[in-house]
Amino acid sequence: MDGNDLFAMYDVLRWARNYVGENGPVMIEAVTYRMGAHTTSDDPSKYRSKEQEEKWAQRDPLLRLENFLQAKKLIDPDQKDRWLDEFREIITKEFEAAENYGEYPLNDVFDHMYQDPPDDYEMQKREQQKFSAWLARRREAAS
Repeated sequence: MDGNDLFAMYDVLRWARNYVGENGPVMIEAVTYRMGAHTTSDDPSKYRSKEQEEKWAQRDPLLRLENFLQAKKLIDPDQKDRWLDEFREIITKEFEAAENYGEYPLNDVFDHMYQDPPDDYEMQKREQQKFSAWLARRREAAS
């Protein structure tokens, strides 16, 4: 289904909720598109074209919802701009709070994830410990 269509998603999720109640699990495949890069070191231009990005940008779920609300005269463009300003301020504050939260004990991540950890879990923990030590040395050298 079109995972970029808010109304289609709502309908299929409502259907699935009712279906599951009588029949058990159901899988929904929602086709969507990641507009941004995977990480700060990712360069999407290496594996997708500008034309592909432009095509999917037109199917952006927020843009589609905005167009629907404007067509139905349910949103005032000036109010939308005020909301966006408010949301940007809230998001910026939350981001800054998260960035300044401080370090958390590594064991909190690993000790509370699984009751019965998978076989490679200890290896992942050791790799993270090595990375954390490397990062600490790098930060120390920079200051």
